[in-house]
Amino acid sequence: MDTILSATNALLSSTPSLCDYAAKTGHLAKLVTLMDNSSLPQQPTAIGLVNIFVNSQLCVETLGTTPCSIRSILQYLECDDSKSILRAADTLDKALKKNLCASESACLVSQLLSCEGVPRMLKVLEGSYDMKLATDASEAKARIVSALQAGLKDTVHSERL
Repeated sequence: MDTILSATNALLSSTPSLCDYAAKTGHLAKLVTLMDNSSLPQQPTAIGLVNIFVNSQLCVETLGTTPCSIRSILQYLECDDSKSILRAADTLDKALKKNLCASESACLVSQLLSCEGVPRMLKVLEGSYDMKLATDASEAKARIVSALQAGLKDTVHSERL
């Protein structure tokens, strides 16, 4: 499985237009739903794929309409792999910057609030994962701050955030 994810990761990195295709065909929603399944082990490459997908505005909109998107990404903040934690922080940052919250049903900030993601993000800032992150701790914290600042630009949910 890891080999397939790595190959897909390389393909999407070299051909970003395929990200839009994955969003249109429902593959991105399926991937995020699989990531949300707690009975499956976390695959570090999966968060890498989502990190590439969030470079596409269409993919971010798809994540906004997939109910478990933010929760799936947040899970990677709590894993043992420092690269996955850093990628999760970067993915949250990119996604929240691109999510325009055109409607309540497609808003990642709303998802973040509903799955109590802010306290989970604050754990990174408090240093709870510094031992796992080692030299990447400051970069992860910067990404989390940037993601939270992006979320505060959402006029509907900024008060609750």
